[in-house]
Order: sequence, then structure tokens, then C-alpha cells
Amino acid sequence: MVRTVFLMLGFAWFTNQGARYGNVTLAANHVLLQLVSFSAFFLDGFAFATESLAAILSFAAFLAAWWLLALEHGNRGLWIAFILYVLARAAALGVYFPGLRAAIPERRTRAA
Repeated sequence: MVRTVFLMLGFAWFTNQGARYGNVTLAANHVLLQLVSFSAFFLDGFAFATESLAAILSFAAFLAAWWLLALEHGNRGLWIAFILYVLARAAALGVYFPGLRAAIPERRTRAA
């Protein structure tokens, strides 16, 4: 639940900030965001089996990157911050992946 809330918070923040650059930029960002959201929700499904801390830390990284980049670089800075957010989520999930993999019982199939 916490992971999904922070994922949606990240999308909402991104959309709100993109709207400040005008209608055309908002529309273009929305189309591109649909492509990103597919992979983000896939990662969120994987994150269900990992820690909520990964979502919180990656969102904090997104806000920090936005604060450093978007104010000076506009929409380009907003996209860079959002891409860093997605990469931070993937990296945080990658840290938890070995433990998750080890917790899954091995399933053996018999050769027919």
C-alpha cells in the first residue's frame, strides 16, 4: 500500500509540475508518462514483495532531483528528475531482489 501511494504521489507531483509549463507540455508529458507508468506499475508489483522503504527513499530522491534540476532547466529538468526517480526505484528494488529470490521455494519440474 505504501509503495503504491508513493508511486502515485510521484506521478501526481510530476503531472502538477509539468502543468506549470503550459497545456502543450502537459499533453506531451501525459502521453510519455503513459509509457513510463506501465513499467512503473510492473516494478510496483515486484516491490510488493520487498520493502516499503525503497518507495519512500526513491520518492525522496525524486523530490531532491526536482528541486535541483527543474527550477533551472524547466520541463527537461523535470523529466531528468523523474527518470532518476524510476532508476532509484529500480536500484532500490534490485537491492532487495536477492533476498526475495532466496525466499521463493525452488520449483522443480520433471522431464517428460
